[in-house]
Amino acid sequence: ITQHALAGSWLTWAFQWPLSLTINNDYRPLDYVQKLPQIPLLYLYSEADEVIPPAQVKALYENSKQPKFIAKLDSSHSELFSSQTNRQIMLKYLNDWLE
Repeated sequence: ITQHALAGSWLTWAFQWPLSLTINNDYRPLDYVQKLPQIPLLYLYSEADEVIPPAQVKALYENSKQPKFIAKLDSSHSELFSSQTNRQIMLKYLNDWLE
């Protein structure tokens, strides 16, 4: 994710590889997602997300235990609840989980 974020700007693009090496990956989510207890997990992603690439979310989803749910949203990273559709996805998940 660090490389992806740094590659998004012309100012930091040239430094994406060396700067990403300064980030500690000891707690990389992909390495730990299998160790989570079997609790319901909700993964949300968007093609318009300027921070987290959809491929990262899909990789976490694929490596997670059941129960899990994934949904594609129609907003940017910081506008999760700005869309009625997104709010309905979240409410449906919570409602299904609580039943």
